[in-house]
Amino acid sequence: MTRIRRKTTAFLLAAALLMGFTAMAPGAIPAPADGEDEVLYAPDFTLKSLAGETVTLSGLRGKVVLINFWATWCAPCRYEIPDLSRLQDRYREQGLMVLGVSVDEIETVYLERFKANYKMSYPVLHGPPAEIGRLVQLYGGIYSIPTTFVVDRQGVIVDIFVGARREADFVAAITPLL
Repeated sequence: MTRIRRKTTAFLLAAALLMGFTAMAPGAIPAPADGEDEVLYAPDFTLKSLAGETVTLSGLRGKVVLINFWATWCAPCRYEIPDLSRLQDRYREQGLMVLGVSVDEIETVYLERFKANYKMSYPVLHGPPAEIGRLVQLYGGIYSIPTTFVVDRQGVIVDIFVGARREADFVAAITPLL
């Protein structure tokens, strides 16, 4: 095995282990016990949008919120963006708010260009890596992106989508909540 191949294999193994530990992190959102209908409130957070606005989840009580964890380099995330923008535009007046939480470690100017190029009509939130890492832990240790949390008007997580979804999947999840 070549030296480069050994280093690549070691790196991938370390990344997989790290992702596994992240998924099992303390403070992660617990799963309800069998036969229990446990209410799981979405952990509150405050982040800045690319427009410079401070967005606090608790400030959106009374709205249905889709919290989409994503990154610019993620192809499935890019696939979802047009659908999420259409949802934001179509259901905004009925109380929907889509929030894109970028897990990228890139400068704001690059996120702004990406948002413009992809015509994202919903707020893109970002922050320092440590702050985003803390938020990822609060939400159970995101192990795959995109991951989208559906939060009802009372702040309860009612659905979680791991991986890219089509617009129809999101519509089916949010329509009863609007």
